[in-house]
Order: sequence, then structure tokens, then C-alpha cells
Amino acid sequence: MKLSDCQVGDDAIVSLKKFSSLTRMSLDNTKITDKGLASVSALTELVTLNLKGTRATIDGVKKLIALPKLRKFMPLPNKRC
Repeated sequence: MKLSDCQVGDDAIVSLKKFSSLTRMSLDNTKITDKGLASVSALTELVTLNLKGTRATIDGVKKLIALPKLRKFMPLPNKRC
């Protein structure tokens, strides 16, 4: 699912939990924070995730470590990580 450069925030991400079979998600340049990443951590089929340019921090990213299939991760290119 590509949500790049959209005005998507944490509240919208909560509703994505029901799409448990998602394998790719691009959230770059969105308003996602650590709160939204808690919802992303429920998407256990994710293989690819892009978080460049979000408001997430390393503490939020740590919630994603448990995703068993996550292989390609584009982290935060800022001082928060």
C-alpha cells in the first residue's frame, strides 16, 4: 500500500490493522508518529516498509523489530534515529 506524500496520520493507520495480509507499505513523508507505528506492528506479513520523512522516532521503530517477515526497511534519515 502506497501512502507516500499523503496527509495520513496515526488515526488513519489504526484502521489498516484489518488488512493483515499487507506485504508492502510506503509511509514516507506522512504524519505518522510512534503511536501509528504501534498499529503497523500488528501487520505481521509486512516484508517492505518505508518510513523516510515521518515523525517517528527510534522508540517507535523498535516496535517493528518483532515483525517476522520484514526484510526491507527504509528507516528514518534524521537525527531522531
